[in-house]
Amino acid sequence: MISIEELQTFFSSISLPDTVHVEQDEKIINVPAFVENHLKVLKVNGNEPAYSVFFDRLIELRNILQIQMNLGDREVPDAVC
Repeated sequence: MISIEELQTFFSSISLPDTVHVEQDEKIINVPAFVENHLKVLKVNGNEPAYSVFFDRLIELRNILQIQMNLGDREVPDAVC
């Protein structure tokens, strides 16, 4: 399982987009603020089960961004972008 520190390293090592479509009807509008706020919550609350959703959202965003980075300049499928 990935650690909070590893997530922080990942997000700080890439150029974050302004917005990301997570699902067809779900979009993160301010990705840098989303990442910063979610990491702050996790650092304060650690592995408390009530805050696992913050961790899960960061993992989902990381996976989406990794897919987009691997696609490079190619078109990103609607389910991913």
